[in-house]
Formats: sequence, C-alpha cells, structure tokens
Amino acid sequence: MAEEEGPPVELRQRKKPKSSENKESAKEEKISDIPIPERAPKRVYELTHNNKTVSLKTINAVQQMSLYPELIASILYQATGSNEIIEPVYFYIGIVFGLQGIYVTALFVTSWLMSGTWLAGMLTVAWF
Repeated sequence: MAEEEGPPVELRQRKKPKSSENKESAKEEKISDIPIPERAPKRVYELTHNNKTVSLKTINAVQQMSLYPELIASILYQATGSNEIIEPVYFYIGIVFGLQGIYVTALFVTSWLMSGTWLAGMLTVAWF
C-alpha cells in the first residue's frame, strides 16, 4: 500500500490572551517579584504563596489544605530537638496517637461525670 500525501498541514497559534488574562499574568509576575522576608524560611513562604498548584492564581496552600496541625508538629519537632533522636515520621505518628489518647481520656471523663459511674465511661471508650 502506498501512502497518499495530502495538502500540507497548517499550524496555528492560539489566540492571544484577553486583557483580563493579561492583568492576571501581570499580578503573577508582581507576586513572584516580591522579595522573600529574611525571617521566614523559604519553604514556609512557598507554602503560603504558591501559584503552581492552581493555574494563574496564587493560593495559600497552608490554609487551602489545612496544614496548620502539620506546621505545628514540625515546629515542635524542631523546637524540642527531636530531630537528633527520632525520625520525623515516627514523631508525627507519636503526636497523632498522643492526641487520640487525650481525646479518648476526655470522652471517658465526660461520660463518667455526666452519668456518675465509671462504667459508663468504660462503655463510651469501648464503643469509640
């Protein structure tokens, strides 16, 4: 079988952006030109001024993805000097289990105080 050659294919460029899109791209350029404060670490700045996740918009990834607990855990990890003792993932798992323990204890105490018997607290913890 012989291949037939057709007319040459013309490549076209996309339409140029409208004026509102130009304003958004100008905003993006202005945001990227903002100097990073010396006090804030670069990684935290990148999390709060991210324009790679959502096209043409700058979002606060910490707020959008609810990363506040993870940031607090990372600050605790650095502040306590645990980085020399334990791996970050195990530190995070310890925090999660510790908070769950506090939650279950609070359930037990609340149930005990409301019912007047520790058996209700034990039942609450068992059902949880």
